Order: sequence, then structure tokens, then C-alpha cells
Amino acid sequence: MLLKNGFRLNYRLQAQPQFTANTVSLADDGEKSALICLDNTLSNKTVQQLLQTPQAFICLERALNTDAKWNLRQHLKHLFIAF
Repeated sequence: MLLKNGFRLNYRLQAQPQFTANTVSLADDGEKSALICLDNTLSNKTVQQLLQTPQAFICLERALNTDAKWNLRQHLKHLFIAF
């Protein structure tokens, strides 16, 4: 998923412990960075945390309910990527 979004092969993942409801990591390759979550369901708590700190975010589209998808698209705009 990261390679499809233009990350280089040498990216590093760093766990983000402030996200307690889902497993979220920071992917960084030296040029690009994004938060990524590959859980099957994205909790409302995680969505609210993401809305407070606008940063690129990548997740599975099936993990989102309609409200979460709308909120992330409206607030993160082009920084939000769902597969």
C-alpha cells in the first residue's frame, strides 16, 4: 500500500502509542510520511484523534463507516487515502 502511494522501499514504520483504539503507525521514507492503519475497523476514537492533527493518513476503505469516511475526507482532504 505504501509503495502504491509513492513511498520508497526503505520506509520505516514507527508505532504511534497515542492511538489506543487501533494500531496506527507512522511510515516515513525520508521524503514522505503518513500515518497508516490496516485494521479491519477504524474506531470513532481514532477518527477523532486523526481530525485533531491533520496529517496524511492511509487506511482500508472497508474499515470505515459512512460517517468516518465523510469526516476524514472533509477535514483531511487530499491527505486522506483509503484503499
